Amino acid sequence: MEPAGRPFLEANETLLQAAERELWEETGIRATPQHFIRMHQWLAPDNTPFLRFLFAIELSDLCATEPHDSDIDRCLWLSAEEILNASNLRSPLVAESIRCYLQDPRQPLSLIGAFNWPFTGGE
Repeated sequence: MEPAGRPFLEANETLLQAAERELWEETGIRATPQHFIRMHQWLAPDNTPFLRFLFAIELSDLCATEPHDSDIDRCLWLSAEEILNASNLRSPLVAESIRCYLQDPRQPLSLIGAFNWPFTGGE
């Protein structure tokens, strides 16, 4: 799943809450990330900067998907091989994310902190 269309974080939302929300909006699946994989910084060809956080969510079975974002037409379950061999990915970060996951560099979610959250201002 690759978020699109607007900033990833909403006001007063932690990174993990944003990951859960994006997963639900774009697939209809409610699940909590189990591992942090990696962070990528990328500058797209149009000079748009991206900071991407990659989490692992492992499901015991494939489940039905129902996107709740009007910009999403459908969801597909694809194997890692199908994604890595695809010629129409929206960015090179999609295949890179799969390669990172397959290397199995699982990190604890405790690496993602939220200092003084939500921020209260200059008190």
